[in-house]
Amino acid sequence: AALQSLGRKRAWVVHGSGTDELTLTGPTSGRAIEAGAIRPFSISPESVGLRPCDAPCLRGGDRAENARIVISILDGTEQGPRRDIVLLNTAAAAVICGLAADVPAGLALAREAIDSGRALRKLDALRGR
Repeated sequence: AALQSLGRKRAWVVHGSGTDELTLTGPTSGRAIEAGAIRPFSISPESVGLRPCDAPCLRGGDRAENARIVISILDGTEQGPRRDIVLLNTAAAAVICGLAADVPAGLALAREAIDSGRALRKLDALRGR
């Protein structure tokens, strides 16, 4: 209700196995605000065609390690759970923004953005390269 009072037309609040994002470590529960209504939902990795994993598979490191991980996801060398969690949360963002009808459609958009190199080019542009 607080998000509605801020004028949000569409938003999600999620809790995924101890995190505040969609996760691959188990089901994510949430509430979607859409068209003035609040709707509960649950998403598991398997329900959208992704493989579940344990939390250590998703851990990052220090700033330099995290930057390396982001680049490896965007340049296509990372094909494991770290890529999948980026795809999953990007898919959710696409749904929330109205760019995709559902999470599977959002996954297709996210995959295309990475696989085409568009996401890496955008990062490079933001970095001034």
